[in-house]
Amino acid sequence: MTTEFIPVILSGGAGTRLWPLSRQHYPKQFIPLFNGKNLFTLTIERIIALQPKHIVVVCNEAHRFMVMDHLRSMKLKNCTIIAEPESRNTAAAIALAGFWLQQQFGSLPMLVLPSDHYMKDKQFGQYINSKLLAATADNFITFGITATHAETGYGYIKVKEEGTLIAEKETQSNVQLIAVDEFVEKPDQETAEKYIKTGLYYWNSGIFVFTSQHYLSALQQHQAAIYDKCDKALATAEVGSIDGYNIINPKAKYFKQSPDISIDYAVMECVENICLCPMDIDWSDLGSWQALSEIQNADTDDNKLSGKGNIVIHDSKNNIVYADSKLIVCLGVDNHLIAETKDAVLIADRSRGQEIKQIVNKLRAEGYSESDLHAKVYRPWGSYETIDKGANFQVKRIIVNPGQRLSLQSHKKRAEHWVVVKGCAIVTLDEQTLNLQVNQSVYIPIGAKHRLENKASEPLHLIEVQCGEYLGEDDIERYEDNYGRVNE
Repeated sequence: MTTEFIPVILSGGAGTRLWPLSRQHYPKQFIPLFNGKNLFTLTIERIIALQPKHIVVVCNEAHRFMVMDHLRSMKLKNCTIIAEPESRNTAAAIALAGFWLQQQFGSLPMLVLPSDHYMKDKQFGQYINSKLLAATADNFITFGITATHAETGYGYIKVKEEGTLIAEKETQSNVQLIAVDEFVEKPDQETAEKYIKTGLYYWNSGIFVFTSQHYLSALQQHQAAIYDKCDKALATAEVGSIDGYNIINPKAKYFKQSPDISIDYAVMECVENICLCPMDIDWSDLGSWQALSEIQNADTDDNKLSGKGNIVIHDSKNNIVYADSKLIVCLGVDNHLIAETKDAVLIADRSRGQEIKQIVNKLRAEGYSESDLHAKVYRPWGSYETIDKGANFQVKRIIVNPGQRLSLQSHKKRAEHWVVVKGCAIVTLDEQTLNLQVNQSVYIPIGAKHRLENKASEPLHLIEVQCGEYLGEDDIERYEDNYGRVNE
């Protein structure tokens, strides 16, 4: 490839319709669904095969260290992470990346793509070449997936009947750009079938190529509020570096004022010089349990079974069943969706999977933490899992990764008791430094400054017992932190 480009990977989605497996604080792109790999990793692998100049990831602020861990595990350098203080949809996320890229690299082509879509193997790379990237000098380019059936869960893009703008061939890769007529929303079944018959409609992949200058100019013209708020948010951002990765924290005051609009509405439906590159590949946005089941093998009764737990099926057909940790037994059950995790079970009519998002919103409104949080919560230093709790106590299993440490902190409303069950813990307790081995413990009084560290090469496991009138995660005052969270 002779033309330089910058991939912008959007990783701000919550994957709500895959609840309870996917949740806001640990969404589907990070869940290892594919032989130990997740969608985020597979997306990065497709990108690095194209040898980009730099990689930009726009993610939720809560996921920035998860993203960094994945990039680090793949030994990637030349990466920037832009951490959104709040989700404001794709138009604003791409604007942040566009402003930053303009500052750093000028107006290079941006390849914008979601981190949570499935593509079989590495088919995508054959469509990205110098001819297509050169076309961004005059055009906005979107990628349309050849529609194989009347799908109601995807948006569609209609192309104009007069045909292609460009038909070139470079090596063995086809570049075909077709003038776009319109973007359309997810249709009902009857409408989707009409779309397929015309041959003019493609599934909307959410993948785009354009220069940062083109995008920002169009945004300024058609959505000035997004342009203005994102410009200010990035101009006043906190910019830092952790382990060689650029970390950009846009100013929340401005970014939260940006309108919540997708790139389709904000820009693509407004500009005229937009064309579509058809992609005939195995693709799915994996936006629902139904979509996930379509890439899985079925048993003889058309049941789609997955997960780490055990599933026993008898006299049941056409079900989607996911078992995370428990044994699930289905007897005389047809056309159901059953998904189990350690702290939640979903049972639904299979045809109503698209309504799960509304159910999650109801759970959130009624105060159920399971709407957004898994039992196991990931932190930049490792993870913790709540294993028991009551009115004035909570028990957690904490894992601290090798070479990592928690912030120096204190609590106003709770005391803690730590018991080491595996590894060696370095504990700071006010002015003391303690070395705790397996089966040793320490008491942390209310108000005491404390810190936990693992200097060993193996993970540290301990049990934490919290006691107090309030046990929320917001009862933390940080004094020092390796991960820039002192002001959070």
